[in-house]
Amino acid sequence: MRFSWLLSFILIGIIAFGAYCFIQTQFGPMPETSKIQVKWYSQRDKPWCLAASMLMILDYWGISPLPSLEDLAQRIYNSSESLSTIFGSYNLRTTEKFDGNLDAAFRSLKKELASGNPVIAAVWSNITSFEDLLRSKAITKDAYQKLFRGHAVVVTGYNSTGIFVNNPWNPWSPNAPKWWTRRWIPTGADVYLTNAIFVKLWTFPNATSQLRYYLISAYPLSVQLLLNNPSYIWFWIPINLFSAAVILVLHARRKKV
Repeated sequence: MRFSWLLSFILIGIIAFGAYCFIQTQFGPMPETSKIQVKWYSQRDKPWCLAASMLMILDYWGISPLPSLEDLAQRIYNSSESLSTIFGSYNLRTTEKFDGNLDAAFRSLKKELASGNPVIAAVWSNITSFEDLLRSKAITKDAYQKLFRGHAVVVTGYNSTGIFVNNPWNPWSPNAPKWWTRRWIPTGADVYLTNAIFVKLWTFPNATSQLRYYLISAYPLSVQLLLNNPSYIWFWIPINLFSAAVILVLHARRKKV
């Protein structure tokens, strides 16, 4: 009898702690600023922005040995493996999101960053937004969907006025004309984009669908992350449901005795 009471109290404690972590990560206040140090990798003038972005994430989490850019590009572009499968082969779990609501998307992005997770975002690489380009009639939607497949950057932080990204595209040649380079996202590490510019870049329809505000984060399974990472909702909900079920069974057994 004493054992069942003790077990019930332990399980109630687990439920309370899980509920606290869930509420904090989902509805708790976020810091006004957050910045993660992520090593920059180049896509080497090849259309391998996603591979270079994934390499930054793998390096950030200390994966060793790191795959080569070529190996990652082969798996991404020449196989049927999903991004989650590729990250999973390095023991990293993923959270993949897209949302038609800008406020919800921004909150998801900032929650991941505040929890220490760098995020890969799919963006339009030209400072002129997709909608602005269509209105200018410089390109048709059909031509866009045939020619443009988006660009991947790693979001590393935010403050009240903007977003920090690692853009894997090689720095422009010093001889490149300014009127041309000003049209594109600045290259390199810790590029600062105002919220207005980032929203323009992030608000683009993918070439194969109409997804907007796409992001994917990858992270290892660890005790520290279980306590403060919003991506671990899947962990606390089943644990709390299981604990509640055990408590109900113990309570039913005590009533019979």
